[in-house]
Amino acid sequence: MKGSIEVKSPPVGTKKGTEFTVTLPMSIVDSYTAVSENSKVLPEPIPKISNSDTPSKIEPSFQSNNSRELILLVEDNADVVAYTASCLPEYKLAVGKDGQEGFDIACELIPDLIIADLMIPFVDGMEMSRRLRQDERTSHIPIIMLSAKADM
Repeated sequence: MKGSIEVKSPPVGTKKGTEFTVTLPMSIVDSYTAVSENSKVLPEPIPKISNSDTPSKIEPSFQSNNSRELILLVEDNADVVAYTASCLPEYKLAVGKDGQEGFDIACELIPDLIIADLMIPFVDGMEMSRRLRQDERTSHIPIIMLSAKADM
């Protein structure tokens, strides 16, 4: 993805932690294709997500290329959805705005990878993850959990 990772680590014995800095380039995503309630791809594009959109306006969505792997992004923040989508142009992307919707989409579409926020509405990322692991249809799917928590 043409990014970089830097690591700063103090000597052993100090009470300071290791600092990781991940830098990823950002690009503009032109459009998405909407997915209906029963997860069938619809032909009409929907406008790209903007800063003025509220999380309730985030719709499950796909990019138009059907020959690529599918990533399910479960995220309630429109800016994070737009940025993540711009970093993954070579993948189909389905988006769920909360943990329950993410679980339902995962069971319906069986994505190749799930990227989920830890703190999402209704069913949090950890509970969604537990449910996915207990379901035979989704127990094999790798999950990446994201968090913006800054506490120790």
